[in-house]
Amino acid sequence: MTHLYDHDFDWIVGTPFEEIPHFAIYDFSIHWIDITRCWLGQKTVATVRAVDYRTPNQPAASKGRWGAWIAIDYTDGSNAVIRCVGSAVTQRPGNPFWIHGSEGTIRGSVRKGSDFVELERDGVCSRYQLAGGWFPDGFGGTMGELLSAVAEDREPSNSGRHNLLSLQLTLAACKSADENGRAVTPGEIPC
Repeated sequence: MTHLYDHDFDWIVGTPFEEIPHFAIYDFSIHWIDITRCWLGQKTVATVRAVDYRTPNQPAASKGRWGAWIAIDYTDGSNAVIRCVGSAVTQRPGNPFWIHGSEGTIRGSVRKGSDFVELERDGVCSRYQLAGGWFPDGFGGTMGELLSAVAEDREPSNSGRHNLLSLQLTLAACKSADENGRAVTPGEIPC
């Protein structure tokens, strides 16, 4: 699985976001870490590696590191890579993703009007019509799941317990970045 997001973080200069250690990983990439974990289901994470860095065209006045990459390796050989281009200059922004499986490939993009999803399988590529967009409609889906769980007297699929696992991987990525990309096991981060 591969995620790429080509954002321009100029908007954080002079804001409290600049004070967040590993901003591109901790504040921004947590969403991609979470969806990766959800999409790969019950697979077991072996290690998380991450590096964050100042980008070549990042303003000198900025304090943080806007570029980052995160690699998540699973015990069965599956892996995911998340790459943040923190000072992208593009007229066609988006957050493309690819999921390469044994039977086909799912590809798509979210944000800034780039939303699409398609499946390539058996030599046929099928694009699916989406209703709404990741932002802001994704919030509706999240709240809808919470309200459905309350009505059905069950734990929501996006419960605090569920999200602790995504936070654990995010904190493992931050620890790895602190240690120059060392492979960190989820067990090193108490949950």
